[in-house]
Amino acid sequence: MVNGGDTIVKYEIYKIFRNKIVYVPIVLVVIVVLYAMLANGEFGYDNCDVMIAYSEIDGELVNGERGYLHNKEIADYYKGIVDEHYLAKMQEAYKASSYASMEDGIRFYNSTFRFFQEIFYIQEESYLTKNDVWGNNTIIYGFTGDWDAYGNVLEKFFQAFSFFIIIFAVQLFTHEKECGMTEILGTAKYGGNLLLRYKSMAAFCVMNILMFLILVFISLVHFGQYGFINADVSIQCSTEKAMAGAVIACNMGQLTAWKIVFGILGCNVLLCVTILISVLSESSVTALAVAVCSTWICSYSIVHNLVRSPVIDVLLAVIPINAFSMESLVNAVTTQAQIGMVSIFVIVFAGLITLILKNIWSRKFFYRGGMR
Repeated sequence: MVNGGDTIVKYEIYKIFRNKIVYVPIVLVVIVVLYAMLANGEFGYDNCDVMIAYSEIDGELVNGERGYLHNKEIADYYKGIVDEHYLAKMQEAYKASSYASMEDGIRFYNSTFRFFQEIFYIQEESYLTKNDVWGNNTIIYGFTGDWDAYGNVLEKFFQAFSFFIIIFAVQLFTHEKECGMTEILGTAKYGGNLLLRYKSMAAFCVMNILMFLILVFISLVHFGQYGFINADVSIQCSTEKAMAGAVIACNMGQLTAWKIVFGILGCNVLLCVTILISVLSESSVTALAVAVCSTWICSYSIVHNLVRSPVIDVLLAVIPINAFSMESLVNAVTTQAQIGMVSIFVIVFAGLITLILKNIWSRKFFYRGGMR
């Protein structure tokens, strides 16, 4: 039995997919990914309704693919290092620009002028200086719409994928208990240890292969259309402005790489935690409830309603669900080295969960009569 490890893992993978409930979250993940790609312009901006697709041309409000291309053209024209001379030229261009008059009296400009309106108040004579906003950091402005779209799709994918992980993993060990199989396995030499080892191996194989395939699909669609242009633009200049106040030196390409790294780490840590919950629970329903609650209770969206602190944001980055959203962590640290340290903490956390799992299982609490 020990020598047939590959066969056992394949059989455990077969058992995972034999349970038809597993296909429900897979279908939901695919639907979420396709919808996120559609909503963020990955299949064309005529099919979505995002702000980057809204612009102004000669006093006319335009949207869709035309608005997107115009915003990209203007942003590419003004691409460069932001300094006081740059801002002075930007304000002059802003003053001479046309705009669309909205019904509420608001003047609507292209995305570049909108960005500098909101960040530097260039509509005012006494607009903010570069040092007022970003200090001595070197900031490169440019078009980030494509990278923002890719990042948004990644975030939605990892969040949806977390539910797939929970739903298929909570049953790994609770199913054996509900069927009375753990006691039978416990009567065989190494039976309990093999149950833990091969089920876990099967779970990690299924999750990582599926995750890899979907990530490849998303990336091929995105980069096949938009390439890697503007990867050097600073994250502070993201059109979504979520990181406008960050002090870290990081560009959109680097941020995207970190999102993928943390997404993969977060999914693997979540699987470790869910397996532990499955081992400790007596029923699949209980395991599912505990896994969902423990996954989301410490999410940034919930904690930020109670307290905001850079230290807390760094600590929460170790929690799997928070690994899928990098904005809070990026705003809380000052260097990419610190992000690297947090990623190491995530790996250590996964290792700690694994040691706890092995220790609990070795006590033979879950099966009787087996030989050590």
